[in-house]
Amino acid sequence: AVSFPSPRSSTAAEVATTDARVSSCLEVRGKSGQWVYRNDSGWSYKTPIRVDGAGKADIVFRSQVRGNTTGMTFLPVTSWMWNEDSDCEIHRLKGKDEFCRVVFRRLKIRRLFFVGDSLTYMFLESMWKLLGHTDDPGKQFAPFHRTIDCGNGVGSSNASTSQFLLDVAYVRNDFLTNQTQKKGCPSPELNKDGLCNAWFHEYSNGTSDKTLLIVNTGLHVHGQATFEQVFDDFVDTIEDSHRTNDIIVYRTAVP
Repeated sequence: AVSFPSPRSSTAAEVATTDARVSSCLEVRGKSGQWVYRNDSGWSYKTPIRVDGAGKADIVFRSQVRGNTTGMTFLPVTSWMWNEDSDCEIHRLKGKDEFCRVVFRRLKIRRLFFVGDSLTYMFLESMWKLLGHTDDPGKQFAPFHRTIDCGNGVGSSNASTSQFLLDVAYVRNDFLTNQTQKKGCPSPELNKDGLCNAWFHEYSNGTSDKTLLIVNTGLHVHGQATFEQVFDDFVDTIEDSHRTNDIIVYRTAVP
C-alpha cells in the first residue's frame, strides 16, 4: 500500500471560513479582471493536436513561425490568460507533476472519466496536451482508455509504477444516455455514427476507485423539453450508480 502524510486537521471555524469564502468566490469570480497576453511555453502545447482537425490552426502557425517577426512563439489565441482582480484567483495546475499532486495525491482520484459531445472531447484533448504529452489521446467517435503516470513527485522509489497510474477513459455520448436501460439515442442512425456509445456500465462497474466524472450535453439537444428530460435521466442514472465517493463535474451548454 502507498501512504502519504495526513494533512493537519481543520477546526470547525476554519472549515466554516473556507466554505464561506468558496461560496463568495463562486459569486464574483470572472466578473472583474483582465485578459493578459502570455507568450509562455509553460502554458502551451509542446506539439499540436493532430486528430479530427482540431489542431490545424496551430500546425499552420508553427509552419510559419520561422518567418514570424512579431516575437510570437505560440498561436496568439492560445496565449491569453485571465487575471482576476479579486482574491478569488483560480489556482492553475501547471504541468503534470502539479496536476498529479492535486488530483492523485490530495483528492485521491484514480480515474478520470469523460462523457459527452465534441466539447468534452476537446476539453480532454486540451488537458492531455497541457500535461505535456506529445501524442493525441485518441479519436473522438470511439471510446478509448489512456493512463497518466503520476509517479514523479508523488510516489516513492520503492513503489511499483502501477501504483501511480491514473486511468483516463473517454466515451462519446451526445445525450449521456444510459444504454444499460435500453434508452439509447433518440434515433438509430445516431448510434451508427458513434454519437451515443454505451458508458454507464463501465463507469459504474469498471473500478471501485474514486473517479472524477466530467460530462456535458446540450449542443445536440434541439429543444428545452428534450434537454430537461435528458438531464433528468442523467441524474437518475447517476443516483442508480451508488458511487457516493466520486466527484461529478457537469459542464454546462445550452440546448
